[in-house]
Amino acid sequence: MSEKLKWGILGTANIARKALIPGILASENGELYAIAGRKKEKVDEFKSQFNPKTVYYSYEELLKDDNIQAVYIPLPNALHLEWVIKALESGKNVLCEKPIALDEFEAQTMFNRAFSQKKVLMEAFAYIHNPLIKKMKEIIDKGSLGEIKAMEMTFTFDLTAREKDIRWSKALGGGAMYDLGCYTLHLTRHLAGKEPTQVKSFVKRTPYGVDESTTVLMNFDDQFHTTFHVGFTEQFNQRCQIHGSEGSLMTPFTFNEKGTLQYYIQRGKEITEYTVDSPDNYMLEATHFANVVMGKEQPVISIKDSVMNASWIRTILNPFSK
Repeated sequence: MSEKLKWGILGTANIARKALIPGILASENGELYAIAGRKKEKVDEFKSQFNPKTVYYSYEELLKDDNIQAVYIPLPNALHLEWVIKALESGKNVLCEKPIALDEFEAQTMFNRAFSQKKVLMEAFAYIHNPLIKKMKEIIDKGSLGEIKAMEMTFTFDLTAREKDIRWSKALGGGAMYDLGCYTLHLTRHLAGKEPTQVKSFVKRTPYGVDESTTVLMNFDDQFHTTFHVGFTEQFNQRCQIHGSEGSLMTPFTFNEKGTLQYYIQRGKEITEYTVDSPDNYMLEATHFANVVMGKEQPVISIKDSVMNASWIRTILNPFSK
């Protein structure tokens, strides 16, 4: 395999335009080879902006191109299963935007197909590559905060002015829990280092059938409790706070931020500010995925991790199903 992974982008979503494509272009081991979309004018905009080797006006055409080694899928959540399977069966490695699936059954189906095709499939959680997240995990694991007692997270923004946004669509897999809660759930599990033993959720649904906000309480073996809140009708907020017996850690820069990021540790009444320099998370993600495909690294997001996250999302959104 060449030293640069040849990428195909399956769709012209904003996340591809604003985040992953610039991340590929900034990486040292990736090449933007092709972009595909179903709207010619949108594809042509992407072509003019990013200058890939080629473009296609259907997803199927891109998947037939044998030059493409990896496909990034930023399509609506409800379309992930179909197009991940088709991409894998076309011999492509796949980076699929979060959340990878609507439930654990879809996720496991995808990973089973990746195994049978001997291809890499990974969920795109760019935030996990952030040095700030790695520092938070290190502080907890070293016991610098003492025994963990509780965690609190919030991830919200105001989507009310965008009535036609696909995140309001139940048919396309919309809702605050799928879009934002997948992050807070994943980070909680990552920092805890284990799965919750009990979960209770409070889901506020819209007339469209998706959740406009969800609040979750998780119990970890009666050792500590965590809460998180996500929503589409509030001001922007992505705060994370971790409470320990010997101190607390807080950061307002939790998901997919870059630059000089602050976090704060409080011991008693004393609060100390620290900083972490973070490159573009999407460049780090694109670089990591290419290295995984080339056999140079192991996936930072494991199969079990993605399947369990999908499973807990299903439980959270259907609190009376058990």
